[in-house]
Amino acid sequence: MKIISKWILLIVTAVIVIHFILPRFIQIGFNETLWKIYPKYRYAMSSSLVHKIHKENPSYDELISILGIPEYDYKTSLTYFLRSNFVFGLDSDWIDIELGKDGSVKAYVYNID
Repeated sequence: MKIISKWILLIVTAVIVIHFILPRFIQIGFNETLWKIYPKYRYAMSSSLVHKIHKENPSYDELISILGIPEYDYKTSLTYFLRSNFVFGLDSDWIDIELGKDGSVKAYVYNID
């Protein structure tokens, strides 16, 4: 019985690490589908997304198509939620994408405490 309990504890620990802890420390390439259906990995893709935006200089409509509806949309600035670092969302990460009048696009990730 003790052996079974140890295996169960090991499996539960592995699931917790893979599902809750690992996404906070890995960096992965941007994937449009993953961005939309599994927001938990948005922060892991944020560095790659910033690079992609700076390289491709997408339009407002292209950004909405790729990233979906933002949490805040000011037509010249789009803001997407990336992750909450604590239970009550007191410390969260966001990505802000600014669209310049000259067609330039800037993106940056920031933290709100």
